[in-house]
Amino acid sequence: MKFAFIASTLALLPASAAFAAPANSRAALRTASSLHGWFSDLFDDRIDTVEEEIIATAERFQNTITNDIKGTFKAPTPAQERENEMNMLTESNFKHMPTKAQTGVEEHITRFAATLSQQTYDLYNGVIPKIAMSTDQHEVEVIVEGQSLFKPTNPTFAAVVCGDTMILGWRGTQNIADGINDFAFSPCGNMAIRKHAKNVKMHGGMASLCSNDIVTHEETLIAECKKRGIKEIVTTGHSLGGGIGQIGHTILRAQIQDPNSPWSELKDVNVRSVVFCAPMTTVIVKDGCSDETSKFIEEIDQNSCVVVYQNDLVPRGYGYLSFINDFVDDAIPYIGPYLMDGKRMPSYFIKKGIEKLAEFAEEQVLDAEAFQGIVSVLSNYVHPGKICFYKDEFAKPITLVDKGAFDKNSGKKGTFRSVKYEPVKKKDQNPIEGASLCHGAPRIGIMYDEELLH
Repeated sequence: MKFAFIASTLALLPASAAFAAPANSRAALRTASSLHGWFSDLFDDRIDTVEEEIIATAERFQNTITNDIKGTFKAPTPAQERENEMNMLTESNFKHMPTKAQTGVEEHITRFAATLSQQTYDLYNGVIPKIAMSTDQHEVEVIVEGQSLFKPTNPTFAAVVCGDTMILGWRGTQNIADGINDFAFSPCGNMAIRKHAKNVKMHGGMASLCSNDIVTHEETLIAECKKRGIKEIVTTGHSLGGGIGQIGHTILRAQIQDPNSPWSELKDVNVRSVVFCAPMTTVIVKDGCSDETSKFIEEIDQNSCVVVYQNDLVPRGYGYLSFINDFVDDAIPYIGPYLMDGKRMPSYFIKKGIEKLAEFAEEQVLDAEAFQGIVSVLSNYVHPGKICFYKDEFAKPITLVDKGAFDKNSGKKGTFRSVKYEPVKKKDQNPIEGASLCHGAPRIGIMYDEELLH
């Protein structure tokens, strides 16, 4: 996995991890800091005081990365990274599929959703010339595929039909434009959901991409749904594509219920999402929520499912900050070789550089009201609906729900945020590689084997 992934993850981190102050920092010793309120809320389940967390993290960051620079671990080469990915492609087949009670759809539709999520990558990367998903058991027709003019900037979009189900899928992150969209995370109301927009906020960047594809292809999609007698539309995708898929479900449901929308012609068509490794895309504003909007939110919850595997970081963004913090704690001893690309520097210079960076971050970033506000907003993001969580590829998936960062999750079974980060203990794997494998596994582990595809 490229170091860029870890760098982008750090952008989501709480200040205690990404911008820790040295133990002797004047700000670290405050007892009545403006940080205390929001910091304590976000990490209520894992720290005693803000000051203890800042001091402990700073010391750990300085010591462990310094020790690692003198250590023996070497960052994998691009060839080794590719080999890891190919091993995952051939070996990561889940023993148990998500059940219909978890996803709301038949097993073959879940498999096709995972396959489409994978093939949107393959189409973009030139691995396949076109989407092809039919098997001996089920015929799949492609309605829309690709982005043509906007391929460099917009994730690949595809629409397929299997029986009376239409599946809409989006590609995940592959280029710098995708990365920019990943981090355009301002929660925004959207005119496509009109009467609910004051209370249902969606990831701004992903909502724009989703709206563009839906409005671009709506005539074709509506016509095909009517012609084929479609009973259900399933939105899907992996990572960034999964986030767009979640939002696609919300937008289409609202559009079908809007009598002024052309989608209202599909009033008897249900919409749901089955996405993989998606980030959180939804913020619910409860104040002033009407009965109609409350019912709409409940419908979204009843028809949404995201598949999450092990230590995958992306589904913990943007609101599960303590999980990401724990990952960084585990990964710090391995970050040095990625930064240095196999080269070594005297530990003295590494330690001093970290101290200066931490001091600057504490004074210029951590204390800044703007930064505190951003972290507070991110903490309001949640996953709607069911979370289908895999502990490993052999375990049966369990169903979780996301109660949000400000719910008392500690010790509460069945909540997404009660599942804590598990430190990587395999001798042949480090946390950075482990997080990468966890992120890619679900769309591959439950897709159809290549030999079954026509």
